[in-house]
Amino acid sequence: MVNLTNFSERKVVMNILKHLDRRGELPLGDDIADFNLKNLRIGLKIDGFSAYNSKLPWSKWSDLGWKAVTATVSDCIVKGSRPIALVASIGSPTKEGQQIIEDMVEGIVEACRYYNVPYLGGDTNASKEDVWIDVAVISVFETKPLPRNGARPGNIVLATGEYGLTGSAFHAYYANLTHIMENYPRMLEYSARPRASLNLLEVLKSNRDCFTASMDVSDGLAFTLGEVAKASKVDIYVDKVLLPREVYSYSEKAGINPFSLAFYGGEEYGAVLAVKEKCLNHVISELERRGIKVSVYGKVRKGEGQVWFKGKTLTCIGWDHFSKNNIIRKII
Repeated sequence: MVNLTNFSERKVVMNILKHLDRRGELPLGDDIADFNLKNLRIGLKIDGFSAYNSKLPWSKWSDLGWKAVTATVSDCIVKGSRPIALVASIGSPTKEGQQIIEDMVEGIVEACRYYNVPYLGGDTNASKEDVWIDVAVISVFETKPLPRNGARPGNIVLATGEYGLTGSAFHAYYANLTHIMENYPRMLEYSARPRASLNLLEVLKSNRDCFTASMDVSDGLAFTLGEVAKASKVDIYVDKVLLPREVYSYSEKAGINPFSLAFYGGEEYGAVLAVKEKCLNHVISELERRGIKVSVYGKVRKGEGQVWFKGKTLTCIGWDHFSKNNIIRKII
């Protein structure tokens, strides 16, 4: 039995990986598992969280259901697979439990319609105190699986999505600054109902030979960049991070470095992509043509798994469900 009080979430995961069977092309511990089923390559993913860790005061229970679907679907997309079926398990205290579950299911249904994935049912449970949700997805690969460990020196690193919005929202919550969040409607929206991009799958599928590595950004941008760098045994040098204007405004009021909000946020559900340099202009054009914003630019160089920004190495910590000093709490 693993004593979670003495382990970080990463250590727990590494311990579990020792017992897993590898059945596919993706390495153990990648965003999803994959295996062959007759002539199909199937992806399998489960993800979830508790309300204590993920539900902000301005979020509704339906938002938590939406976010859980997004978290799972996002992992499938960045690997090159299309979700085809989804089930969910929900736990809630009996007090007000029926209404909470019904609201969460409403969010699940709305997200499944948005991502065009069938919702096929699941399970309900009684919880002693907290509310929790787990979502499992089966997907079908539409291109060769894209691992996180394929980045090579000379590749260009891109990150899709916008960074700092959810970091600001989490910071406001932990720093007791929620009273100023009404001035930032996009932060409220992005933290309550983040969106992954199905259009990214089309870009990956149509240009697979241009990409060498990918990973979704759910546990923080710095953590994701660090995982790609460590898995690929390279260093990543971040050259440019484009932040929304609201992040600069919030950071000034809160007295915090805006780039900390970008690197140490979480739940953005963008993607870190390693791209062959010869494909760069074409890939950026394809992403922009499909409405996918590129916010981070960098380069892969020889190294040992570090990430650099403005001449300094980044501390690549990420969200840890077993830690009392989670990601954004470390910088308030």
